[in-house]
Amino acid sequence: FPGAKPAAIASDGRHLWALDAGNREILELDLNDPRRVLYRLPLREYRSGDWRPTGLAWDGTSFWSAAEAAGGLDRPGRIFRHLVSEKSLGAP
Repeated sequence: FPGAKPAAIASDGRHLWALDAGNREILELDLNDPRRVLYRLPLREYRSGDWRPTGLAWDGTSFWSAAEAAGGLDRPGRIFRHLVSEKSLGAP
């Protein structure tokens, strides 16, 4: 894994994407060589360290990540929406 701490993977039908909980970003991975990162999407929602990303989904337009409270805090989980530019998705 080319990131720090893998948390989840998803596909948009053409690309493989991984949620890196350690670096708080989504990585687009090369299907022929998943060790190679093609694109990085930093996740500002996790910058504070209050939330730990645990899941990833693609709805055809955006990524969605599931999160739980970091540090053992007893709080309800969260779901965050992450927009990705058309260019990063291989659009012309």
